[in-house]
Amino acid sequence: MQLTKDQKIKYGSFGAGGILIILSIVLSSVGLGSIGSTLFLAAIVCGALPYGFYIYFKQRKIENIEKNFPAFLRDLSESIKSGLTIPQAFQAASERTYGRLTPLIVKSANQISWGIPLPEVLERLAKKMEDSALIKRSLAVLLQSYNSGGNISKTIETISRDVLSIKEAEVQRKAMLSQQVVIIYVIYFVFVIIIIVLYKLGIEKMLGASLGSNGMFGANINMCSLSVAKPMCNLCPTFGFGNAANKLCYYKVLFLMMVLIQGIFNGLVGGQVGSGKISAGFKHSFIMATIGVLIYLLIV
Repeated sequence: MQLTKDQKIKYGSFGAGGILIILSIVLSSVGLGSIGSTLFLAAIVCGALPYGFYIYFKQRKIENIEKNFPAFLRDLSESIKSGLTIPQAFQAASERTYGRLTPLIVKSANQISWGIPLPEVLERLAKKMEDSALIKRSLAVLLQSYNSGGNISKTIETISRDVLSIKEAEVQRKAMLSQQVVIIYVIYFVFVIIIIVLYKLGIEKMLGASLGSNGMFGANINMCSLSVAKPMCNLCPTFGFGNAANKLCYYKVLFLMMVLIQGIFNGLVGGQVGSGKISAGFKHSFIMATIGVLIYLLIV
């Protein structure tokens, strides 16, 4: 079975991440814990970012196509009303610009000019737009109307109005929910500030970093001496936090991971809230996690 482009990118991205994770485990087991932990972070990046960016740009393309689809239908209806046949109407539409939809219209017009029946052309177009439920439904209604011998021009005009109404409703919904997305951003950066303050005024004081090695309770405790904390401590050199001998090493990496994980999942929630799709949250995850980690590294 031939893989689709989506599947190739998904399996390639996750596969590369999986291979790096296995390699990091092998290196850690032979005593190269620092390199293994670094590879583990690289595995997360390789496994998430390529597919995440692909989904983001794919979503942008779909949104642009759906935005221009009503204009295409309206022009198609007007051409048919003016006396053009459907093949001529498609040909006329292919000479106009509809953003990312234009190449698909040109291809459909060429297929019709080659003698391919309109129902088959519409089915092919719907197959290419599988990721857009709105356009798939619209083309299904159009195809049904054509097969039943209805007023095709009137049907196209009605579909155009309905699609336009749906897109306008989506814009209004996004405008209202964008405030909730802003709140999620604010909550995340407040979390980052709390983490930094907790580290600066809590962990450093507790371990006596500010008052000397014997300044306060817990000054002689080093979490890196525990085997369960080794994976965290192995990441210290990667981020410039020193080595396992540094009592603060473990806590610096621990809080950094908290900032990173919180940013990723806050972003996914923001995508679900703002657009109704978790995949739309990859951009928010990237923005939050990147800025949060940079702020943490600069201050801590």
